[in-house]
Amino acid sequence: RVFILVGGVRTLSQTQDSILKNLIYPICAPPTCIAHLVIHFSRADNRPGSKGEDPGGKVLAADSNDGASDFFAPLNNDIFPDGFLIVHEVDGYEIGSAEEQRAMDLMESEIEDPEVVHRLRVIRYGDPRRYSMWFA
Repeated sequence: RVFILVGGVRTLSQTQDSILKNLIYPICAPPTCIAHLVIHFSRADNRPGSKGEDPGGKVLAADSNDGASDFFAPLNNDIFPDGFLIVHEVDGYEIGSAEEQRAMDLMESEIEDPEVVHRLRVIRYGDPRRYSMWFA
């Protein structure tokens, strides 16, 4: 089974146990299943603004993503023995970057259904933080 995590690493130290215990383990418990965890973390962190601020939030340099896969290493979790949770790291991206905006524009330009494009743009401009996480 394959599980995909996308976003920032800011809260990973608090959520890692819950992800393993409540998401991955119930669906793919050893020894009958090997879980493949694909992680794709941003090099920036888009934190929500306070009330009344731009829904785009504030894009800040992230704490280092180096070692993000270590949160799931067998030595750091007591649920998956060695070999039953394989972590695959995808190169990072940067939330809110010009590069990301160009990639979003390109994706939308390739969609043939104008209604789908319209819906995506409403989400993109109405809740850009979540759209960015989905897009990654």
